[in-house]
Amino acid sequence: MIRLKVMVMEPDPWFRLGVVAVLASLPAQFEVCGVTDRLSDLQSLVQKQPFDLLLSDTHGQGESLDDYFVFRREFCKRHSHVTWLMWSDGYGPFLSGLSSRLKLPVCLQKTLGPAELNSLLVLRHRLGHQHFLAEHRRTQMRVCCHLTQKELLVISALAHGEPQKQLARRLGRSEKTISSHKIQALHKLGASSDRRLFHHQGENLLLEILRNAGINIPHDPYGSYSA
Repeated sequence: MIRLKVMVMEPDPWFRLGVVAVLASLPAQFEVCGVTDRLSDLQSLVQKQPFDLLLSDTHGQGESLDDYFVFRREFCKRHSHVTWLMWSDGYGPFLSGLSSRLKLPVCLQKTLGPAELNSLLVLRHRLGHQHFLAEHRRTQMRVCCHLTQKELLVISALAHGEPQKQLARRLGRSEKTISSHKIQALHKLGASSDRRLFHHQGENLLLEILRNAGINIPHDPYGSYSA
């Protein structure tokens, strides 16, 4: 069995320790060959030896998203064969909405537990780089692309916290029509139509469910609605 070489870049020491522990629990599949807390240090690490998988945050200690875009550009040029899993809490919708010919990393949320990360890593090892990315794209297609434009617009706005009455007024449609689109969308997503799915005890469960799977529902506050 081939062991995949893994690089880790994570500024939070406790989270970094947890990630390395998950990798250490799979010694037959993975070998950690570099750990750092900054993209600038990671840039020099990735040039020193070949590797197969990168687990990182968007940016490191004392860095910003500007550093992420610089790193991504070089990474995509030189390491297109490497699978990049990136924790993108708060940035996922923004990053996935950017128009770019560069491949985005697979975006994850830090609410992803050790068991889920373990499963994701095992899947990457079993499928290989190209098939893993293809499976990720198919997952996105299954969840989002069978929604109609109206359903996606409505579910996006509601999932991002816009009140149903305000959404109906903004789109010039009745609350009944908006509710119908919401119910149809939730049914296709295999979710309950219960309003608590969106906001329960201050948590947006629908967005978390989708984002944990690496799926970011787009939200355009000025999205158009065609009759």
